[in-house]
Amino acid sequence: MVPGSRSALADPAGLRALARWVKSGVAVSYTGFSEWMNTVALRSWEYSELMPRVPLGGFELGLSPLAQWLLIPPLAFWLALRRSWTGGHGTLP
Repeated sequence: MVPGSRSALADPAGLRALARWVKSGVAVSYTGFSEWMNTVALRSWEYSELMPRVPLGGFELGLSPLAQWLLIPPLAFWLALRRSWTGGHGTLP
């Protein structure tokens, strides 16, 4: 099911999938904005030479903050869903 398609919006599971995509997109966008604001606009801190960076136009985003927002939210959603599937017992029926 493709997030944003009409069939996805008619199905509650599709709405949840769309909500996960939107939340992850907002989180990654906020991370990019926050990193830019603090490293470029305010210059309140800077990356160590050891930090791998992802180039985004005239600005570089640290790989670690980006990875945190790309990996942790989907993992948290999966764990929460797994908990609801198992009734909070931690094992699938």
